[in-house]
Amino acid sequence: MRYLVTGSSGFIGSHLVEALQKEGHEVKGIDIKSPVFHDAPTELVDIADSKKVMDTITDVDFVFHLAGLLGTHELVNNSYQATVLNIGGTVNVLEACKKIGAKMILASKPNCWLNTYTITKVAAENFVKMYRREYGVKAAILKWFNVYGPRQPLMEEIGYKKFIPHAIVDSLNGRPIEIYGNGGQTIDLIHTDDTVTALLAIANNWDECEGRTFEAGCNKISVNDVAEMLLGFTGSSAGVKRFPMRRGETEDTKIASDITALKKFTGWAPKITLEDGLKDTINWYKNNKI
Repeated sequence: MRYLVTGSSGFIGSHLVEALQKEGHEVKGIDIKSPVFHDAPTELVDIADSKKVMDTITDVDFVFHLAGLLGTHELVNNSYQATVLNIGGTVNVLEACKKIGAKMILASKPNCWLNTYTITKVAAENFVKMYRREYGVKAAILKWFNVYGPRQPLMEEIGYKKFIPHAIVDSLNGRPIEIYGNGGQTIDLIHTDDTVTALLAIANNWDECEGRTFEAGCNKISVNDVAEMLLGFTGSSAGVKRFPMRRGETEDTKIASDITALKKFTGWAPKITLEDGLKDTINWYKNNKI
């Protein structure tokens, strides 16, 4: 199979490219930056550039669309650019898939908050459904929840802040873990390796999965409980430091994935326990960021 991954140099995209290469597929990428962790041919293309996207997405059977502008409170004042990249970029990819007859999986998120990022991802999902109905583009959607794992970048590298990598780095450096709100809100953590196998499971069971929307998660747990685990695993006594809830997020949010459909149509199930996944991730940051 000939695959193309948008956002191929990013955290999840780079892991996906590596997995596709290990399976022996022909794979190339689109990103705004060059890859560090794989050697797949990568075109430096802004996903909002419709002509370049159309010129690049050729001669492939399947597109994994992961590229986009991420962030919660970081995008509250950047709604226009997020709309251009997350909605317009998805339409550009859909147009290319329509032209060449490629299949597509859109990476999306749980729609739990009324903020810029969520709004753009909901719109992207609806465009995928519309292109499938109106133009016959073969597509599926995977909503992954809170993905974590080795190589997840820090805020200074990408411009938005993810809880797990910063909590780990702070703990390893003897700083308190920063928690926004009361910490009672739940997250649904899934290791990046399980996220990648979920994407591949959909692609490898395409006849059963085409046209469907799936969720992928693994461990529903409160932010407070995750912080306690990380402090224990890193041997830190620095504790936590609390801040007001960030804009674009809602205190006491309870989210949990429903993986029933993914299991039913692909047989997928997460394999990495939260304890093993967090320890694996801590070891990576200890060896690469500290």
